[in-house]
Amino acid sequence: MTRERWEEIKEKIREHFSVVDEGSTPEGPGVVEFVIFDHSTGKQMKAEWKDHPKKIGEHGIASHRIGSQSHIQVEYSDSERIQTFTMYLLNPAGEWIPTDQVSF
Repeated sequence: MTRERWEEIKEKIREHFSVVDEGSTPEGPGVVEFVIFDHSTGKQMKAEWKDHPKKIGEHGIASHRIGSQSHIQVEYSDSERIQTFTMYLLNPAGEWIPTDQVSF
């Protein structure tokens, strides 16, 4: 999903539903934008859009010395981006459960 399509979806949500919360948070090298709103069925829903660079590889960095640390170095593409859209429904236990976007 492109940023333009995400902006259209946000505008439609603002027009047809009452928005409870809206914002964005950094997640690793990318960003997550969300809109929480009250659906006409009386339940809260969350629309979430993620935008991050494409992961092209990872390398393990380790040493054989005693007491040394190891870590994984992740490489990301400079030109390619991955964008995903997910709808969530708030269950009675207060957890966000992914839902079918077609039913929305």
